[in-house]
Amino acid sequence: MQHRPMPEAIDGGAWDVTGSPQQRHAGVTAQATGGRMLVPLHDTAGAEAIRRHELAHVRITPRDRMAASALHPTILNHCEDARVSQYLEDEVRMSTQPGADLVTDDEIRDIAGGPLALVASAAAALHRSTVPRRLMDAANDAGRPGAALAAQYGQRLAVASLDGHRMSVDTFALAEALARTILDMYGDPDDLEDGAGDEDGDGDGRFDPLRGMLPDYGEPAGEPDWYPMTVTTQPLTRTLPATMRGRARLRPDLRGRRLRHVGRLHTDGRVFASRPPTKGAGAVLIDTSGSMSLTVDEIDALTALFPAGVIGCYSSTADEGHLWIVARRGRITTPDRLDPPGGGNGCDGPALAWLNQQPGPRYWVCDGHVTERGDRSTARARAQCARLAREGAVVRVERSGDITEAEAAR
Repeated sequence: MQHRPMPEAIDGGAWDVTGSPQQRHAGVTAQATGGRMLVPLHDTAGAEAIRRHELAHVRITPRDRMAASALHPTILNHCEDARVSQYLEDEVRMSTQPGADLVTDDEIRDIAGGPLALVASAAAALHRSTVPRRLMDAANDAGRPGAALAAQYGQRLAVASLDGHRMSVDTFALAEALARTILDMYGDPDDLEDGAGDEDGDGDGRFDPLRGMLPDYGEPAGEPDWYPMTVTTQPLTRTLPATMRGRARLRPDLRGRRLRHVGRLHTDGRVFASRPPTKGAGAVLIDTSGSMSLTVDEIDALTALFPAGVIGCYSSTADEGHLWIVARRGRITTPDRLDPPGGGNGCDGPALAWLNQQPGPRYWVCDGHVTERGDRSTARARAQCARLAREGAVVRVERSGDITEAEAAR
């Protein structure tokens, strides 16, 4: 079954909508109204996300300004994609994550092997997806540490610019400002030559002359410089759906108050029935920085797993860490209160210290990337987080769904 979008309902123009032969190929022509739209028409979540994204371009992208801009077109297009994705999440309350996850491994390798500005802008375009982390891994595998840092900082720039709302997400100037920042940091991709200015031999061209524009990656001494972190309990107004509020079944027992299984008198003697104690204590800490986030289905599943437990999410803004308690003792917050403000790390240590104060078992949902103030990745930050995890017997998992498997194996 094919699903044709209707861009003409947005701008009143005449549109020729064509099905894309490949699911990642999509776009619209640069006309004032009407034109051509190329999108996948099949019935999948990823295709639907791409159609929504292109319709949002029709609604908020000034195509005449895009075409007339003197900024590098690929960089500007990626930055406008980042703005459109943020618009869908903030204004329309639609996540574009499924479409982002359709980026293939071959595409990731091609991007990671290109000029730094393109790596950074691709990471900015898909800053809330798994793509920045995959770009970092692909760049490191290819021996390009500068490209890995470009992916990280492209993501962080998008988080700071778009999530921080220094300008309205409705304003095209936001995409232009993000594009200029990336071009200022990494240079115009068309002007870069392989190995030009490559003083450390990593093949990243202009990366070395720009080191002074990035945070100092030398290893500082002393304790990590974490952001101060506030802990806030969100309004816990929801309860689990009735279908998820399971009670432990009665089981045959040697003692009890309910005589249920008389037929077992001459076998194992377990003629009584008792209900086993409800498991439920536990604590889950979720890193919601960058590409990581929590869905309603995930928090419901975790609350069902730990009905007497607590669930917290954390991230940081430009100067402060935030840990939000989103579920406790079977009570859950509303869907719009699952993600703390900001998109950085910066407070992983204080968040783990909070986790260690909660009854176990303790789980930490995190991709393993920890940073201190200024999103600075340091050995001392990693060492402290590893020590806190050991002291609290914390189990780190990549996805919340892994917790169910870990609990089943306990």
